[in-house]
Amino acid sequence: MPEQGWINAIAQADLTVSQRQIGAMKLLDPVQVLKDEGVIHTAQIVWNILAQPVIRDRVLTMQRILTQHQQDLGYIALCAVREL
Repeated sequence: MPEQGWINAIAQADLTVSQRQIGAMKLLDPVQVLKDEGVIHTAQIVWNILAQPVIRDRVLTMQRILTQHQQDLGYIALCAVREL
C-alpha cells in the first residue's frame, strides 16, 4: 500500500501521524546487515550461509528476487498518536 494509504487508514482510526520515514529495502545489503546485526552476529550469519547449502540457496534466491523487484520494494515507518 502506498504511504498515503497508510496515513488514511491511520486517520480513520482517529490517530495522527507524528513522524514518518520511507526508504529502499536493504534486507540483504551487507553494510545494512552489519549495522543491524553487529559484527559477531553478521559473522555467524555469513558462516551459516557458507556452511549450510540449504540456507545458502534460500538466501541467494531471496537476493535474486529482491534485486529483480527492488524498484517496487521499500519500507514505510509511521509513528501515530491519538490526540487527547
